[in-house]
Amino acid sequence: MCDALIERFEDWPGTDGRGLPGTAVSPPGEVQALTLALATEVAHTFGTDVSHVKATIVRYDVGDRFARHRDMEPHWPFSYGRTVSFSLLLSDEFDGGDMIVDGHDMALRRGDLAGFNANTWHEIRPVTDGQRYVLVVFGHWLSDAELERLNATGLNGF
Repeated sequence: MCDALIERFEDWPGTDGRGLPGTAVSPPGEVQALTLALATEVAHTFGTDVSHVKATIVRYDVGDRFARHRDMEPHWPFSYGRTVSFSLLLSDEFDGGDMIVDGHDMALRRGDLAGFNANTWHEIRPVTDGQRYVLVVFGHWLSDAELERLNATGLNGF
């Protein structure tokens, strides 16, 4: 599955390959269903729930990083209703790119999943060699009406 998701990313029209929000690729529908099931399990671990997920595939090239942040910030309208986040590492042919969650190095290998509350501080350290691919999933708890309103704003994205 990891290779198939990486291939989907690389074949997507207009993908510039940057590991930054806004250039990510949505996985196929069957993966969306799997991500909802996984997000539900992660959410239950933290005593919460999810009703919807947003999943995306991101590639980090040499020098790419993601500064320390939380996935649910009041000043980020698109993070409304986020309860949990998780990352599934799709590749292992890179150096650097460590995922640090709440000050702890997750030491992820291909196929590993790191899940956490959306309010948890985390970061991706710079990739020093190769390319780091990851499936990133955000679990949201929204009523259908809230989801409809958020979709109407155009802000319900990565």
